[in-house]
Amino acid sequence: MNTAKKNNNKEVKRTQKKTHAAAKRMKNTDIIDTHKAFNNKNYGNHAEGMNSAGRRKASEKSRRDMRRRKRKHDLITGLFSLAACLVIVFILLITTTVKTNADVQDLATNKYYKTVHVEAGDTLWSIAEENMTAEYDDIHDYIKEIKAINNMIDSRIYADQNICVPYYE
Repeated sequence: MNTAKKNNNKEVKRTQKKTHAAAKRMKNTDIIDTHKAFNNKNYGNHAEGMNSAGRRKASEKSRRDMRRRKRKHDLITGLFSLAACLVIVFILLITTTVKTNADVQDLATNKYYKTVHVEAGDTLWSIAEENMTAEYDDIHDYIKEIKAINNMIDSRIYADQNICVPYYE
């Protein structure tokens, strides 16, 4: 009986261990099932069957993706804003330049001609320097215009000659 009792006790202990292990497995399964139910209910099926570490990684990845999308959106918005600012600045520069050129042209709208009497020792250059106004950019262009008005082939002029000279006022 002693051996039977010992065998019976061993059997009971083995059964208790098996039951305990089964209960433990069942608790873990219940926990996983609870997580599955929670994930399916709140977040869809993408996290089904994940443990907490897996869910954490998925959550971190989705946060990273959201940040990346936000940065991309901010970059695109910034580039469009910059382009719009550049277009506005370009338009302002163009209109300001056009107005400035118009103002210069308004100041110099009347071109007049006068007759200059050539004295001994005068040159076309010296006459051009005395009579050229600010509207002319270059003295060479001004001399060319004097020659064209007076039908001159070369730059030779003589004393007691009269030359027609343009000027703005």
